[in-house]
Amino acid sequence: MRITYPHRVDTRVATRALPKLHGIPAGRYFVINADPTGSITADADTTGPGNWWSVTPLDASGRPVPFTPF
Repeated sequence: MRITYPHRVDTRVATRALPKLHGIPAGRYFVINADPTGSITADADTTGPGNWWSVTPLDASGRPVPFTPF
């Protein structure tokens, strides 16, 4: 996954397969601490409209792929 936020460096995050359990569809997930230093929270200029996280799924080669509904 590529995660972006205005005025910040893009971050790439590895995903893991969801566990194979009854009733859980096949898929992938990721977990990150997107603001470990608190710098985004502290920036008053990044709290306005249009300043949102953007998450883009990528294939193994780093090319964007569409989200797939379950």
